[in-house]
Amino acid sequence: MPAFETYRPGAHGVPDRRCSIRRARPGDVPGVLVVASSRGPQPADLGDRLARWIADPGRLVLVAHAPSDDPVPSARTVVGWTMLARWQGGADAREGWLVGALTVAPGRRRAGIGARLLAGLLDRPPGRGAAVHSVVNATNRASIALHEGLGFHEVDRGPSFAGITFTGGIGVLLRVGPDRAAAGPAAGERTVGDHGTDRDEIEHEEPV
Repeated sequence: MPAFETYRPGAHGVPDRRCSIRRARPGDVPGVLVVASSRGPQPADLGDRLARWIADPGRLVLVAHAPSDDPVPSARTVVGWTMLARWQGGADAREGWLVGALTVAPGRRRAGIGARLLAGLLDRPPGRGAAVHSVVNATNRASIALHEGLGFHEVDRGPSFAGITFTGGIGVLLRVGPDRAAAGPAAGERTVGDHGTDRDEIEHEEPV
C-alpha cells in the first residue's frame, strides 16, 4: 500500500453519508489504534497517550464513525480520526493550534471522510475562530489539495516543522486564518463536507 493516497484530481469518490464525525470518547481508543496502525508500526504506548489526549480539555480529538461489517444492525466502528493541539516551544513553526494524525482507514478512503474530519476541527472550539496550522509531506499532493479546499495556504517548506520530520525529507507548513468562512461545504462544491472529495487526505504527519 502506498504511503499516501494517489492524487487523482479527476476521480470522484462516493460520499459515505452514513458516517458521522464527533468528539472521541475513551471507548474509541481500540478503534483509533486500528486506524492508526494502517500507517505502519505505532508507539507501544499510543493507547495510553490516546486516552490522555481524549481526556485533555485543551486538545480536540475527533473520530469518524460508520456502520461496521458486524451483523448487529447498531454496530458502528471508527474509520478515521484526527486531533488539534496547542504547539509550543519550537523554532521551526509558530506557536499555536496544529492539526495532527489525520488518518482514514484504507477501506473508507475517497468518501469525503478526511475532509469532514479536518472541517470538524475548524468548526469546533478551539479551532473555530483561531488560526490553525498543519504540516504535510511535500509528496502528499492529495493532502495539500484537501487543505487548500478548506482555505489553508502554504507558508513554508523545509525538513522539519513543529518537531516533525518527513519521509523524502521535505514538508509543507500550511495555515488557515481566523477570518476564514465556515468550513462547511460550499454550494455546488464537491471537495469538502458531505459532498465527498476528490482529494481525500489519508495520511498526515503526527506531532508526538
